[in-house]
Amino acid sequence: MTSAFSPASLGYGPKPSVAADLSTRKRVPTRNIQISWLNASGQCDFREVLLPALPEFELAFNAFARGTLLATPSGFSAIEDLAPGDLVLTREFGPQPLTWIGSLTHVPNAPVWRQELARLVRFLPDALGVDRPHSNLLLGPGARLWQSTSEGGIFVPAHRFLDGETALEISPTTPVDLFHVMTKRHATLSAAHLGVESYHPGLQLRDRMNAANLSYFLTLFPHLTTLEGFGPVVAPRQAYWNNAASAAA
Repeated sequence: MTSAFSPASLGYGPKPSVAADLSTRKRVPTRNIQISWLNASGQCDFREVLLPALPEFELAFNAFARGTLLATPSGFSAIEDLAPGDLVLTREFGPQPLTWIGSLTHVPNAPVWRQELARLVRFLPDALGVDRPHSNLLLGPGARLWQSTSEGGIFVPAHRFLDGETALEISPTTPVDLFHVMTKRHATLSAAHLGVESYHPGLQLRDRMNAANLSYFLTLFPHLTTLEGFGPVVAPRQAYWNNAASAAA
């Protein structure tokens, strides 16, 4: 499915001198996505939205595959069974309520802005240590894993762990539902005993989007009114790929 979104109109692509020409030649694909969130009354609202399939937008929805087990105070729960308001366990703050859940369906051979957005990563049991993860774990392009460092820790994109043995690149041949979640405070979640960050667009998003694009992006998070509403990040994060200008950092 395509629309009138163009790379230039959304802040991506070449300089304005050639942007008009490109916008007539290359239309940006779109995705149907679903969002649910806690409204001001503490109730759960739901909306379907048409999303431009550009990295900054898609990465907000494609971290966890359906069936991912997230740790909660009462045990592990499949991500698709959770709703805003439910508690999940975090490394930094203990139990925290989910405030937002976004999802999309990853469709094989759908047009993508970058090929990395078409690939998932499957971690086999014990890939990163005993019981980490405790079962097969399928993560999408938007997932970052917690990695301890001498300075404390850093969030590293899942695809950087690919080794062809315990972390495998997957190009699905059938549709896969993908999710991302926000907690009240940015934190590390436990996904099958692997630490994976909750969603945060990054502190420099305003530098990578013009005002109109940022305003549209914020409509995907109805429980927030400003970029500052995402709050601070709990640790540094590696960019998804080397040209970080088109990826959350």
